Amino acid sequence: MPPYSATLKRDCILLFQKGYTTEQIQYFTGMGNQTILLSWLREVGLMGSSTRDYEHQKQQCVELSLKGLLPVQVQVETGVPADIVSRWLRDVNIQQNRRQFSQEDKQRCIELYLSGKSLLTVSKEMEIPRSTVESWVRRSGASRARIKGGGRPPTYSEMFKLECVALVREGKSFVEVSEIKGCSEAAVREWWQKFKNVPVD
Repeated sequence: MPPYSATLKRDCILLFQKGYTTEQIQYFTGMGNQTILLSWLREVGLMGSSTRDYEHQKQQCVELSLKGLLPVQVQVETGVPADIVSRWLRDVNIQQNRRQFSQEDKQRCIELYLSGKSLLTVSKEMEIPRSTVESWVRRSGASRARIKGGGRPPTYSEMFKLECVALVREGKSFVEVSEIKGCSEAAVREWWQKFKNVPVD
C-alpha cells in the first residue's frame, strides 16, 4: 500500500467538508484508495462507519431531495455523506430535479477559468458544482487554451509566487492557497516545487 501525504489527507477532508462526494474527491486529487479515504473521514468525525449510522436521517434526506436539493447540498444540510444520499435515491428510484444552468452561467465559468482562477474558485464564486465547471471547461477546450497560452492567461510576479509558497510553509494546503490567492492549484504546486528550498529572508 503506497504512503499518502498529510497534505493529500488534508485536501481530501477539506473537499469533503465543502460538499464533494468521495468519488469526486478521488477524481480531483488522484486518491486511488477509497478505503483509506473513508477512514480519514471517519477519523475526523465526518462520516459514520456504515450506512446504518445515518438510517434515521434517510427520510429527511429523501424529502430534501424531492424539494430539488442535490446530494451535495443535502450533505451540507444534514451531515449525511452525498454518496449515501445518492444510494438512497437510487434505492427508492427518485429522479433528482437538478438545477438547470444557463448558457450565460457556462460562458461566465469558462471566462473566469481562462482569467486564471482555479476550478474550485470558479465553483465557489458561481455556486456551481466543480464537476460541472470542469466538464464545461474540458468540452470547450479552455483547459488546453490556458496551457498553450490562449485566452490571455495571467502572468504572476515572483513576489506573488513566493507569497503562495510562504502560505504553504505556514501549513496551508495547495487547495487552500489557490482559493486565498485566486490562482490555480496546479500553479501553486508548481511554484512550491520550484521555490520550496529558497531561503526566507
